[in-house]
Amino acid sequence: MKKGRVKLATLLLVSAALAGTAALAGCTKSKDEGATSASSSPKASTAATTEPPMEITVLGVNPPNDDKSFVQQYMEKKYNVKFKNIRVARDTWQQELNIKLAAKEVPDIWYLWSSTEVQQYHSQGLLAKIDRKAIEQAMPTYAKQITDMKAEDAWRPAFYDGSYYAVPRLWLDGATSYLTAYNKAWLTKLGFSAPPKDLTEFEQYLTKARNDDPDGNGKKDTYGYSATGKSAFATFNTIFAAFQVAPSVWGENDKGELQLGITTEKGRAALRQINKWYKAGLIDPEFITTDDTKLGKDVASNKIGADENYWYYFDPVAGANQLAFKAANPGNELVVGKPLAGPYGPGTALSYGPFTAFVGMGAQVEKDPKKMQKILQMWNDLTSDKETYKLAAFGKEGESFNLKDGVAVLTGDNIKQEVLGGTYGAGDYYNPFRGSVLAFQDFTYTKERIDFKNAATGGVPTMFSKKLFQTDADKKYPDLGKMVDEYLIKFVTGEIDLDKGYDDFIAKWNAAGGAEITKAANDYYKANYKK
Repeated sequence: MKKGRVKLATLLLVSAALAGTAALAGCTKSKDEGATSASSSPKASTAATTEPPMEITVLGVNPPNDDKSFVQQYMEKKYNVKFKNIRVARDTWQQELNIKLAAKEVPDIWYLWSSTEVQQYHSQGLLAKIDRKAIEQAMPTYAKQITDMKAEDAWRPAFYDGSYYAVPRLWLDGATSYLTAYNKAWLTKLGFSAPPKDLTEFEQYLTKARNDDPDGNGKKDTYGYSATGKSAFATFNTIFAAFQVAPSVWGENDKGELQLGITTEKGRAALRQINKWYKAGLIDPEFITTDDTKLGKDVASNKIGADENYWYYFDPVAGANQLAFKAANPGNELVVGKPLAGPYGPGTALSYGPFTAFVGMGAQVEKDPKKMQKILQMWNDLTSDKETYKLAAFGKEGESFNLKDGVAVLTGDNIKQEVLGGTYGAGDYYNPFRGSVLAFQDFTYTKERIDFKNAATGGVPTMFSKKLFQTDADKKYPDLGKMVDEYLIKFVTGEIDLDKGYDDFIAKWNAAGGAEITKAANDYYKANYKK
């Protein structure tokens, strides 16, 4: 990655901003799970001051209906600020925002939906530079969480030309992987004391599930496994993961270069294995028209013996697929297995990744060190102080939410984020880190659910796309992904062989734009993402 040079003026601004925020790193620990807090109560930040409130413009999701919402008044009093709310409807976000930006109405606090938006607005000179050390010193608890989660890649989409331009909004569940859950009664009947651990055991399971009548109806009408061919992102994840690859995911090859999964030799090896089992009649032939919903129903109806999805679909308290399965099969349950070991070592399961959005500052904040300091202070509190986080995320206790065993249960229509935000100013608008703080996930999940999550996902290696940006080549060939989906199914079913037919596919894909996209992706990746 090109380090670049940070201009002296920028360093001076950041240093000035940190003069007030560096002390945050040395704050005392909060009693709530040891999280550091910049100000553990409103009183800590509302000392008498003669300074007028600092105006800060905010662009966020689900804005308050007026400027007198509960959360706005709380935050303004606590930080001696006056928020100017930029209201943009979610369904017309881009159109409305473009008009405001054209009128030079650039937000001070800016919710960014994706890495592509960070890339876009950085290139237009609309985002402020924020030195990585400035963020780490001003937000020590959150920065440490990212390090502890081994989520370093979450920072990369915010790095350009030697500087950072946003802070990642972590998606905690996205950091976990797709998992495979098995019909426990089937496993027991077929002679397995636990889910399969490697490809050899998985083949034994597939064979018995097809031939040994696990549902006991006297018919050969069961399959141990299907796939979501209709929604290609995670299709055949259980098997591809054993080969440490995903067909539609860009990862680093042995040379450290980006390469699309299906075009790798690991991808071809995985397809050979799937095709072998498909030809042997061990995989549900209806996988082509199956999506997540149909797969869940087929598992619950004892047609298919394994389901694939995120952990929260399988937990025993509120997992939608688990509860539907138990309702249809009293006394039985789905048990979650780990990724299958394969020819290259331990399995590596597919994940969406630990990030879905970012929060940045408008370029004008770069010239206002006091404002940068104030914003970083608020962000630190929202990621380290439990009371500030709770109030900004859920609103007024006893009205918009109630605590039940520590979990924030939203009341009435406040379960709709647009209502919660509109009425109370709570949710993502003033708290862009809602749902991103591990220490505060007990507001969302009961201890039982968190324990299940940790047991199911703990120690599971994950893979997610390293290509978190768009190049001009991507825009030039927007439909190339359809070719991958089409050929994947043809390789599995044997319509096209995996020898000459695979080589022909690679040549065709490259000629159709794949080679150009790959080169552009690697040029951009090396220039902006590699360190």
